[in-house]
Amino acid sequence: MCKRDRLQPLVGALLWLLLGSVAWAQPEPDSLAERWARLLVRGDAFTSLEAENALVRLGPEARPVLERLLQEGSRRREWQRAARVLGRLGDRRARPALHRFLQRRKTDPLARLEAARALLRLGDRYGIDVALELLADSDRSIRLGALLLFARYTHRDFGFRFDGPSGERAAALRRMRAWWESVRRDAVLVGP
Repeated sequence: MCKRDRLQPLVGALLWLLLGSVAWAQPEPDSLAERWARLLVRGDAFTSLEAENALVRLGPEARPVLERLLQEGSRRREWQRAARVLGRLGDRRARPALHRFLQRRKTDPLARLEAARALLRLGDRYGIDVALELLADSDRSIRLGALLLFARYTHRDFGFRFDGPSGERAAALRRMRAWWESVRRDAVLVGP
């Protein structure tokens, strides 16, 4: 047996150790929050719920990832889920991202409703403004969601019927807006 044949296993072991330690020292390609965020938007219903709960447990570490998803996401499902988790996190630093989203996405009422809900969970009155805006939507399911949101945080409904005649809805909505304008500055939102 020649010298080269005796050294080959040793060289192989050293290379394995060296490359293994280099690979071990490499940073993870993405954080745990990013991995859960991918599952949040790409998983089935059960996986998405698990991902949502995991992101909430991660806490503040998840906020930047969710804010990025809210701003850069391309689908309603991504926006809705990111907004919902931001609200559940309870981190008030998420409010500017939610505001930017609401200013940019005027045409997606479901995602807007979820972002308004998140803002209200974070104690931001702008969520009521969005709910009032959505009460005028042509889709009755959006109106129902907006009414439930408005009533939940103001403890008032002003006789607004989400499936009522348009004239009655318009009159109730005018009363709601007038009331909100009169109390907005001093209003303390009390959630459920």
